Amino acid sequence: MKMKQTNEIVARATHKNHQIEILEIVEFDMDGNPAVAKKMVLVDTPKNGRQVMHVSPYATLRDLRCMAKMWVNIGC
Repeated sequence: MKMKQTNEIVARATHKNHQIEILEIVEFDMDGNPAVAKKMVLVDTPKNGRQVMHVSPYATLRDLRCMAKMWVNIGC
């Protein structure tokens, strides 16, 4: 049986013509209780399209937003 999960955009930002989205992914156990919550950062770039930024899925929103902006600054 497959575990249920939900995906929700929890933050959006624009930095230097790049769109940053932070998703929260929640996985539920077999009883329907939240088991794991993690985050994922997606950056839409004007030249290369959507990219996944590889960071800890358990970092805070503030840290993820800051890291994404730094990543854009160095060229993704």
